[in-house]
Amino acid sequence: MTEAGEATRRDTVWERLLAGSPQDRLLSLLSWIIVAVGALAQIYNVLGARSLRQDEAFIALNIRYLSPQELLGPLDYGQVAPVGWLLGEKLLDGLTGRYEYDLRLLSLLAGIAALVAFRHLAARTTRGLGFLCAVSLFVCSVVFVRFTGDAKPYALDVMFACLILAIGHHLLTTVAARWWTWAAFLIVGAVAPFFSFPTVYVLFGAGAAVFIRKAVEKDWRATAATTGICVAWLAAFAFAYVVFAAPQAAGTSVTSGVSRAFFETNYFAPLPPTSLKALAWYVTAPKEMLYYFFGGLQFAVAGLILAGVIYGIRRQPWLLLLLLLPAAAAVIGSGLKLYPLFERLTLFLLPTTILLAGIGFSQIAVRMRSLAAGVVLFAAAVGPSAWALTGELSRSPPFAMQEMQPVLKTLAREARPGDVVYVTRTSAPAFLTYQGEAGLAGVQWVRGLTSGRWNCVIDELPVVAPEHRLWILITDYGREPWNIQGNDVEWRARGLDAKVDLAAEATNVWLYRARMTPTAVGEAPQAPDPSLPGCAPEYERSERTTARAQAALSRRFKS
Repeated sequence: MTEAGEATRRDTVWERLLAGSPQDRLLSLLSWIIVAVGALAQIYNVLGARSLRQDEAFIALNIRYLSPQELLGPLDYGQVAPVGWLLGEKLLDGLTGRYEYDLRLLSLLAGIAALVAFRHLAARTTRGLGFLCAVSLFVCSVVFVRFTGDAKPYALDVMFACLILAIGHHLLTTVAARWWTWAAFLIVGAVAPFFSFPTVYVLFGAGAAVFIRKAVEKDWRATAATTGICVAWLAAFAFAYVVFAAPQAAGTSVTSGVSRAFFETNYFAPLPPTSLKALAWYVTAPKEMLYYFFGGLQFAVAGLILAGVIYGIRRQPWLLLLLLLPAAAAVIGSGLKLYPLFERLTLFLLPTTILLAGIGFSQIAVRMRSLAAGVVLFAAAVGPSAWALTGELSRSPPFAMQEMQPVLKTLAREARPGDVVYVTRTSAPAFLTYQGEAGLAGVQWVRGLTSGRWNCVIDELPVVAPEHRLWILITDYGREPWNIQGNDVEWRARGLDAKVDLAAEATNVWLYRARMTPTAVGEAPQAPDPSLPGCAPEYERSERTTARAQAALSRRFKS
């Protein structure tokens, strides 16, 4: 696509669609086809209807069992989420009767809107195969597609970033923008803090870039308008933060205890850097972010970004300022311990990262002077991402049930009266969410307080009569938490003999079946393994939603 310069006339929509060379029109058509494929991929991902994972279940219980007024205050399970997004989810809850669709619809709509906004922005900042490369990388982003089918607000982070950057770029490159463009800049920026926390950094970047350019050009009317808009944004953000976000964040896992130390060590920028180790953070953190976004392509994308930055310095400094200021603001916010730059929390930087890569690709492709070589380079840049996305979608076919639900179906089929279900702390939210649907309304269950390591679980297990069975439900992300063989010492240290076997498993979830009998009379007790880590209970603010979920289930069961 031809790069946008200063606007000298206002064409009609039809004129703009037919403008340019046949090559431009072909690239435009291909870009819309890619966007349509991306939208279908997102819809396909949502239709997979996978079970709510742990973090989604945390939010689902809050949305289902807290009133709209209660959602404005601290949430159960130490959750923090933008208040506008929470109320939107509350409005959609019950729309289809399925958590998997109701709570993910908002993210899906945001993801599709982000595709359109990003395509619009890429068309005005990149050209040729670089334009298609940027759109394709965005469409094929596995993490982006994953979170457009997630009951979390990260897809809205991306959507608002795309919208704000697109409007900001239009104001940067237009001599006399129409009033509605300024109104859109004001409204989108004022609404964004209520739906997305990190877009405050994108607002800072866009507002600062437009203000500086208009001031340098001595366009005092536009400078005054930008100032007024930024003041309105600041007021909206202050209101959203002070009234809603700050009370939610008090005492959550991000601001307390071990988790706080984890974020400070890894995801808060050392500001100012006072050692070589601190300086190294500014290399390792971007590398880890690029790996999260692009996997094995991280170094190739880094090279494209570098080419894009070099081009921006030489030819389009205002565009470069627009794209880099949000990242700079995020680093400062991280250094002030306001916002950790942790994996999915940096998703709002995905559009700027891909745009810079697309700009770099444009410049490299132009210098190759060979269409065939450009196509090969395009395939090398986009092919791995497209392959990774295809693999991701193939693991979640439409209407497949993953994680908690298939395990609970096994439990409902095999549990007998008198059996007891022990549910680890990390399994409890999803168990509560699906307990009624799985037919387990009348089952006796015990909620654990520890992290789920098997020696800690054994400490908490209730003693069940030999004629009944104990079911142990464990959720653990990234590794299988139990070694069935080798637990005898820990059981015997507690005066028990136990026969444990794996009854069912799904993604990240394991269901164990156990029968317990007291150790033989006169048998010497065994001491626990001293090398095992200690077990500390981790209490959560979950009394309201747990009690209400159980009450609702009891009413449903009785009826």
